[in-house]
Amino acid sequence: MSLWREVTDNLAEGIGRSRWGDDEATLRVLHPEAYFRHMPGVGAPLIVPNLVEGAGPVRLKGYFFLGPRGVEYVVLSEDAEDDDVDVLPCVHALAHRFGFGPITDSKRQVWVVHGVQVLLQLFAPHEEGGPLSEFHLRVNHPGVIQNDFRIFEVPVSVKVDVA
Repeated sequence: MSLWREVTDNLAEGIGRSRWGDDEATLRVLHPEAYFRHMPGVGAPLIVPNLVEGAGPVRLKGYFFLGPRGVEYVVLSEDAEDDDVDVLPCVHALAHRFGFGPITDSKRQVWVVHGVQVLLQLFAPHEEGGPLSEFHLRVNHPGVIQNDFRIFEVPVSVKVDVA
């Protein structure tokens, strides 16, 4: 199966070539390099390396969390192997591209762009005075607005009584 799509910068449609209604099979066709990775306390998102291009020297990976209606939310994060790379220019480029901002010095920032909630968490530099080398940018499914600041959902365990 082959699937070709234009890249979108409209967060109400999706991110890159991915769309909110996409299921796992569609995402795997669009991104054959995608893989699942178990993240303790978070679940097992489908991870897509190099999801967003044009963010400067920083490569971005996307963590796709899927549900019954397709993609529930996506977390973008740097895929830099070098801790000396300053990711702040990348964050500014994403803000310009996707229409959120302004970016401030606050470690936690939230915007709503065309009905899509965007949450940004900036992490302190590894060394005092060093470059900002890590961030997480969560993009929620259109219309989903969180009241509290969480980048990753913690799955709820369901207790089943066996009779």
